[in-house]
Amino acid sequence: MHTGCSGTRLRGFRAGDGKSMGSQGGIGLDRQKHEPDFQRVRVFLFLGEIILDMELEYDMPVKNLCGTCTRCIDACPTKALKPYTLDSRKCIACLTIEHRSDIPAAFKNQWTGWIFGCDISEEVCPWNKKAKLHSEKDFQPLSEISLFTKSNWENLTSEVFEKIFRKSPLKRTGFEGVKRNMEFLKSSD
Repeated sequence: MHTGCSGTRLRGFRAGDGKSMGSQGGIGLDRQKHEPDFQRVRVFLFLGEIILDMELEYDMPVKNLCGTCTRCIDACPTKALKPYTLDSRKCIACLTIEHRSDIPAAFKNQWTGWIFGCDISEEVCPWNKKAKLHSEKDFQPLSEISLFTKSNWENLTSEVFEKIFRKSPLKRTGFEGVKRNMEFLKSSD
């Protein structure tokens, strides 16, 4: 616990269930996919929470606006998405970030180009057409890789990886995980 303004005690940490908290907190709606659509800020964001020991004014929950849209479900190449459900065993993001062993051969030729995470469902969501670009400099792509070619990625060494990605989300998967993901995609060609 940290002491904030006016002596308020607070604690910040990564939210475990962003979907229900986002919709219940009035900043997003439950979508067909596994995470909420945040109407006020759209998606492509990081969600966290702050626990305070003071009462605040409540926001109203946002109603579901997906209706009969299934674009995210239809676009998922591994069929990891079902209505309001995500099967993490089939999710490209889970397989390329969290999975620690080889990616199962059953997924060969099911996707191309994703070596870390996946934004396919975000890209096809009609709500994202209204999204505003952020201006947070810390969320900008790393300048060191903005001009990376396929060859740069294939010839990436652990030393260069550590230098460039030491403060990057790619550290979560690590050099060996990124190389594994690239080899998986290459074997699918």
